[in-house]
Amino acid sequence: MKMVSPVLRRRIDPGYRVRRTFQPSGAPMPFLDPEDHLEQSLNLQQRLVKRPAATFFLRARGDSLAAARIHDGDLLVVDRSVEAADGDIVVAAADGGFVIRQLRRLETGWVLDSAGPGKPRLAVDPEAGVQLWGVVTASITEHCRR
Repeated sequence: MKMVSPVLRRRIDPGYRVRRTFQPSGAPMPFLDPEDHLEQSLNLQQRLVKRPAATFFLRARGDSLAAARIHDGDLLVVDRSVEAADGDIVVAAADGGFVIRQLRRLETGWVLDSAGPGKPRLAVDPEAGVQLWGVVTASITEHCRR
């Protein structure tokens, strides 16, 4: 069953210009005219993929990075040519597979942290089989999955 806003159900005088309010959660925003804020076209490939030869797409599994706003099923844009820095979300090869973690610089060296509780911290150590594979440059969350 579709939910229709009571405001949209009302009959609107043809001479009346309808304005919608775009409101981020938590804070009211003044009225905006959507026509004033639309881009002519939006090419996600052009916007999200800076270096096509080094860019890959992966699906996140699990919610260990929910605190970093990456959730189960999100599509991740991963660039292997970007040099990782402290605080970046990275993809690393570990234990014969891949993990998605937050890279942190400690006095003892680089570590991979889960942004949430329950996952052990991994030391970045190629000799132990833990090495960086790429940097997550964007994530896409689908809010309506039907």
